[in-house]
Amino acid sequence: MQQTFDVAVIGAGMLGSASAKYLAFAGAKVALIGPAEPASPSAAKNVQSEFAAYYDDSRIVRRMGWDDIWGTLDTASLLRYRQIEEQSAVEFFVECGSLVLIAKSITTRTAKMIGECSAKGIPVERLSETDLKRKFPFFSSPPVPGGFEGLYEETAAGWINPRRLVAAQLAIFEKTGGTLIRAAAEQPRYYSSAREWRIPCGEKEIVAKKVLLATGALSNHSGLLPEGVFLSMTAFTEPNLSFRVPDSELHSMQNCPATIIVDPEDNGNLNFSAYILPPQLMSDGTWAVRIGPGMQPAVAPLQSEEEIRDWYVGQRITPSQRSLLLRIQEAVLPSLDATMVKESCCIIEKTSSKFPYMGNVGDADHFHVLIGGNGHGARGSDELGRIASTLLLENVWDSPLPRELFQTNLLSEAERRAAPISLRPPFGFC
Repeated sequence: MQQTFDVAVIGAGMLGSASAKYLAFAGAKVALIGPAEPASPSAAKNVQSEFAAYYDDSRIVRRMGWDDIWGTLDTASLLRYRQIEEQSAVEFFVECGSLVLIAKSITTRTAKMIGECSAKGIPVERLSETDLKRKFPFFSSPPVPGGFEGLYEETAAGWINPRRLVAAQLAIFEKTGGTLIRAAAEQPRYYSSAREWRIPCGEKEIVAKKVLLATGALSNHSGLLPEGVFLSMTAFTEPNLSFRVPDSELHSMQNCPATIIVDPEDNGNLNFSAYILPPQLMSDGTWAVRIGPGMQPAVAPLQSEEEIRDWYVGQRITPSQRSLLLRIQEAVLPSLDATMVKESCCIIEKTSSKFPYMGNVGDADHFHVLIGGNGHGARGSDELGRIASTLLLENVWDSPLPRELFQTNLLSEAERRAAPISLRPPFGFC
């Protein structure tokens, strides 16, 4: 059975669903191809390469950022969250505020961030350690020379459920007339005489004039890129621990914001950089706080599809990763129950440019990619999808950001087999 479309988007995750929505908004006939997420990590053993690289239900969102490029993308997306919720009737954004605990040793950088927020009309409250203790008494200051201060965004910040964000985008896409095909795609083949791509997926073959590939961390292993093409990108482990909140602490932590700790010391696993998700209700009826590393050496490169899948399916972090996260918890949130923890394994892909790849591969203006979230894929996905859709349909770069930042970097076969992208701690302020 064969169906013909203007565009086929392969990958129905955060970037693919956003792109497909905007393509449909523009009037294109769009097929969005991708299997549903597996019911559990263990079920991913039997799923082809487009499975989602996350299994937690929360991502921090805010407008203040370490990097102005990502801040622009993230803010544009965040300011549309409520509209997306209204259009889809799917709620995914919890506006609980965002807190950055930042070392006093980098006050010049802190002042720059505050100045940028002021220029953009983003209200940020600067808090001393005394202020922090009064406002958020459950936090203890990490034992870093010179101490920490706080930067607090009370509004238009918090966390999103990435699965529900995808569900919202898919609902809007289908309401707009898009076709969602729940199947794993095989490598697209281009027929130059007909000027069309043919994509086998399940029992169907999709025919499309253009293709947009948005398949995330597994893109180099999926067999969906043109033959011989590899992206300059490495997947990394990202370990998490969820700690139970004792009943006696629930009331105290009810105003806990989504939190980032920025420790600039390049001291490996002794670094305190981390992200902290506020208490969330677990399936067993308890409340838990999730802690992940601020992209320290606790992360490790994943070189093959087998390594990626084993990490994801196993959901078991390493002893050194566990030790790091326990140390951060003990220093920052000592009241949590460290005897009741749940391990979880996320995957983060890092491009050599540190920004997503967006646009055509080689000379084929009818085959585009949108790949490489670099830790921002969830919160910046709506704006990235909007830009990518306009670029694909109209060959117009509709963004104030420089297009060259997002150009696709390819690897030769020799480079692909060499060492992974070199990244020293900290990777960045995610």
